[in-house]
Amino acid sequence: MTLRGMKAEEAARAAWRGGKNYLLSDGDVITIEQRFLNDLVATPQPRPGAEVALNMLEQLGCLLLIVTEGAKAKVERIADLLEFARFFDRIIEGRKTPELYQRVLSLTRALAPAYMVGDQLDRDIKPAKDAGLSTIYFPGGFRPRWTPEEALIRPDYIISSLAEVPAIILGPVAGSRGKVVGIPS
Repeated sequence: MTLRGMKAEEAARAAWRGGKNYLLSDGDVITIEQRFLNDLVATPQPRPGAEVALNMLEQLGCLLLIVTEGAKAKVERIADLLEFARFFDRIIEGRKTPELYQRVLSLTRALAPAYMVGDQLDRDIKPAKDAGLSTIYFPGGFRPRWTPEEALIRPDYIISSLAEVPAIILGPVAGSRGKVVGIPS
């Protein structure tokens, strides 16, 4: 319907109501629907540099946490499937707010700088930055239209691979024991 000029919101509402005015055949609709449902249960692929970064951060003695707004059990399952669970000290489920990140810092008793690596400016980077964490933005492949511009949020670092994270954390300092790194699910 949007291909015919209908606004995206109107097309979505019409499709939701079960409108039959589609350009796709019934077979195509079923194929697309099945692909979507399969993708929902598929194990996601790790982001570029994930394994390298996690190994290096572990060697540096960093405390690694996953902060997620999703279901903790699902995140644990995915971490197990990717064989990444051993890297993480804890998975914390909750609405990402500055208060959540402040509680995480208090809980971990972080003596060194803490970092948040995130792929969403509004859901990961802004609340972590507001809580006083250094922020590392790793843009994802999907950017909703409501996402604020980078210049408005101003992440401390922008990366194209997670393999860049250890160098950022080390910076000019030789030791990094005690640093907390939060990685979103």
